[in-house]
Parts: sequence; C-alpha cells; structure tokens
Amino acid sequence: MPCVLDVRPAVEESCQVGTGATPEDSDQGAEPSGGPPDTMSAAAAAPPGVLPRPAPDADTAAGVLARVRRVSTWLGPWHDAIVAVHDAAVAVTAGAAHQPGAGAGQGAAPVGTSPALDNAIAGANQLASQWCPTAAAYWLMGDNGDSVLSAVGPHAELLAIALTKTDLAWPHVKVPHHPAGGSADWPQNASETADVAAAVVAALEEASRHAALLLLVQRAARARVGGRIDVTAALAEWELPAEDTSKLLAWLVQEPPEFDGHPVPLVVDTPTGSLYRTASDTWEKAYTTTAALWGTILALALVIAVFALLRAAHVTTWPADWFPKLVVLYLCVVGGAAAHLASKALANISFDDPLTIYAASSGLDWLRLRWLSILRLLIPIVVVTGSLWGAGNIPTQFQDIGVAVLSGFSADSLFRNSIARLSSTKS
Repeated sequence: MPCVLDVRPAVEESCQVGTGATPEDSDQGAEPSGGPPDTMSAAAAAPPGVLPRPAPDADTAAGVLARVRRVSTWLGPWHDAIVAVHDAAVAVTAGAAHQPGAGAGQGAAPVGTSPALDNAIAGANQLASQWCPTAAAYWLMGDNGDSVLSAVGPHAELLAIALTKTDLAWPHVKVPHHPAGGSADWPQNASETADVAAAVVAALEEASRHAALLLLVQRAARARVGGRIDVTAALAEWELPAEDTSKLLAWLVQEPPEFDGHPVPLVVDTPTGSLYRTASDTWEKAYTTTAALWGTILALALVIAVFALLRAAHVTTWPADWFPKLVVLYLCVVGGAAAHLASKALANISFDDPLTIYAASSGLDWLRLRWLSILRLLIPIVVVTGSLWGAGNIPTQFQDIGVAVLSGFSADSLFRNSIARLSSTKS
C-alpha cells in the first residue's frame, strides 16, 4: 500500500488554513458538489488530535467513488493553477533570453522579475493551502486501504499515489513531517520553475487518468442495458487528450473492473473507443435476449388493436378468418425485413476468410446490447403491415404473400422516405 495510508499524524499538522486535512463527506453515496469538503463541525466533535473518520459505509464502492468524484473536482483547478505558473515562467525565461546584454552564462531571469509569475505562484500556493493533494490522497484512502481496494480495485490506490507524487513535486508550505516531503518554496530561477511546474502537471494528469477511469466505469454501470459511453468525449471533461482513450481501454481490458467484489457489467469496444453497459442480473438478461420475440408479439397486438378500433367504428370490415390472415400478413412482412437484414450480412461473406468462428456467448451479448435497436426495427414493420391490411391486401393467394414479403424487404426504405417527406413538407 502507498504511504498515503499511514500519513494521518503528519497530515493533521499540514495544509491546514481552516479546512482540515481529511474532510468527511456527509453523504458518501450522493453526488458531491465542488470545493473542498467542509469538516469543521466534524473536526470539532472529534477528540483532540484525532481526525474525523469516514462513515461506516464509506468504503463501499458508492462511498469511495463519491470521494473520487470530489477529488476530481479539484484536479482541474490544481491543473489550471500549475499550468499558469508554467506558462508565466516560460514567458519570463523567453523574455530574459531576449534582453539586451543577456550573456551565455547569465541564466534565466529570477522569479520576482515577473508580476504575472508572482501572481500565478501565489494562486497555486493558496490552492495548496486550502486542500493539498496529499490530504486528498489520505481522505480518499481512509484508514483502511484494503477495504478501498476491495470496493473499487487498484485504480483508487494508483490515484492516491499520483496525488502524493503531485504533492512531492509541488512546492508549497509544508510542516517538517509532511508525508510527501518536497520543497516548500518555488525555485528562484524561472527556467527551473517551469520544469518543476511541468513535473506537477504530469503527476496531475496521471491522477486524472485514474480518476477518469473509475468515474467512467461508474457512469457505464449506471447506464441502461446497451447504453454507450464515448470514452474520448468523456475524457474532455477531465481535460485529458483523446490519445489517452487507448490507454484507459487497455487498462479495462487487461483488468476488468469490479465494484464491491462483483464484476461491473460492461463491454469494452476498443475500435470505437466505447463502453457498453451489458445485462447483469437474470431479469435483464431475460428481457434483453428475448426482445425480438416479445417485441414482435407486442407489435402484432398493436396492429390488431388499431384495426379492432376501426372495425368497431365501422370504418373497415374484416373477413371471418381475419386472425390467421393478419398473422400470415404480419409474418410475411417480418420475413421480408429479416431477408433484407440477412442479405446485408451475407454480402460480407468472403472465400478469403470462410471459417470465421462465431461464439454463442458473443451472439447473446450481441442481442442484449442491441435490444432497443431491435425494437426500433419493428416500427416500419408495423407501419407497412397496417398499410397493407388497411389497403385491403389481405392474403388470399400466393401473389398477396409475395407482395407482403417484398413490402417487408423494403419496409425501412418506405418508412424512411415517408418520414423524410413529412419532415420536408411545409404548411
């Protein structure tokens, strides 16, 4: 375990300025708000020298992820403050290099020669005094790091380690026993200041990657079955480059995440940079796997209900044997649509790769992830079936069956063109 698990005595004395080092989240399972957790009341209630401890359920996955989310709200401000120091230091160095009489051995201008750099350092120091990264690391891991690892896996510990690295590289006021060590003062040389700031930024970006992975997994776990999480788009929320997408996806593939000892129900799609929520319990697996079956039955029931209402209003009439004929018509349209889908798949057959293996489990996952898409395919089928039945195309001979099949084959085109025509019609 990292050193952040044993830093409570030292953190009690550091980064204090009225906020406390290990704040307690009053609601570990709720969505935390931005800003440092306020623990003055909790600290006042604790015995002298003892920091407030997390709630009993704080080391469940929900509790740990609530703390990760709170820490993540500080990663952005920390990052922006250090980037401001870096940019100001680079500007000072560039200005000094162009000063008249600047010789080869004179070095860069001192920090104090730039008001912008002074202000940037003052802003970074104030942020560190409010809540330093080591204090955040301890608050994240609590007194029992093993329970945190059991709740959400190793990336919480890796996040804590990255926060400790950040604190070690970040010069700010620290007591002698500050667990992260490091310097209390920024270098007097602007070039060295830029190098130190770059090291802090790198550590913060490492912390952001681990926080982003945990929060993306949580987002995927909360999505509906088949819900897609665009990893590249989500990384922008943590100001991480799109290039980090492959790294996060590789982490998830190498070590599938678990929350509270249970695998998180998600599928990693590396080519598209996406996470998909898959079925987790028996009920979800049942209704997503059989969506095509019960959706087809419901669609037929909808057609019957509409024409039953029209018949009751004496708008249309049915033959005496209407039910089997309507079922035949509906199945022919469905068969035509299925033939259209199959023709698209068969068009991809190649003798260059004739022995592709299709795993049965992958087929089930395919159905479960696309259950809503399958239900959506039934919409044009219902429309075409209703149109044929309403137009009197009741199957009485083989020719009628052929018309129904061909109508089903082109049902998607007919439906799409109808919608396009309606949407382009001006009143």
